[in-house]
Amino acid sequence: FQAALANAATMVPFGGTCPGETIERTAAMVQGNDLLTRIYKTAILISDGVFYDMPRPRRAALGLQHFGVLTYALGIAIPTEGQDWGLTPAEIERQRVQLLNFVEEDDSRLFNFGLEGLNLLDEIAQELADQLPFDAIANLPNII
Repeated sequence: FQAALANAATMVPFGGTCPGETIERTAAMVQGNDLLTRIYKTAILISDGVFYDMPRPRRAALGLQHFGVLTYALGIAIPTEGQDWGLTPAEIERQRVQLLNFVEEDDSRLFNFGLEGLNLLDEIAQELADQLPFDAIANLPNII
């Protein structure tokens, strides 16, 4: 696990988020391994920025949707507020649109950490845990 984290750290682009390949690999894993053995599948994407490899993530998310993966997105949209870090208002809106693409434009499956940042993680995790069974019944295929 440590070696994988160290390797991942060398692949992170400076100044941006590029989740397209990861989403593609996840869709391929579902297709190759989990399609029949794990009928109920969920993917959760956590992002603290905007995607710099568009439209690749949007196309990859279509693969997840095709294989019946219920998607959720957690956006950390901390504004700049005069700092040299954070997101501009335009970037916050861009992040929201990109994350909505990942969740099939379903605003109820998009959670935003907003100004509180990661301090809201426990609250959002509970919200997600409460919501997930209802979403599974409404969105995933019926099993005979």
